[in-house]
Amino acid sequence: MKSKEIRQKNKEQIIKLVIEQREKLKELAFGRAGSKEKNVKLTKTLKKGIARLLTILNETVPVPAEKKEINVETKKAVVKAKKVATKK
Repeated sequence: MKSKEIRQKNKEQIIKLVIEQREKLKELAFGRAGSKEKNVKLTKTLKKGIARLLTILNETVPVPAEKKEINVETKKAVVKAKKVATKK
């Protein structure tokens, strides 16, 4: 499924798709152990699809302003610590 198609869906539909693809992946993993599946590339595409769905889902969920401020402060602290560490 293309990213544009996923972005048109609402949150509940995306979650449903993630659950469905995880079930397919689980079935495929057990089938592969018994060598039932001939298409070994299918696991890779399912994993990528799940990752794409979760990424778009995380993009659509708004991050609270407080959390953004904490992340910016944390990043500044890490950069400052790296500068101090490289000077020594």
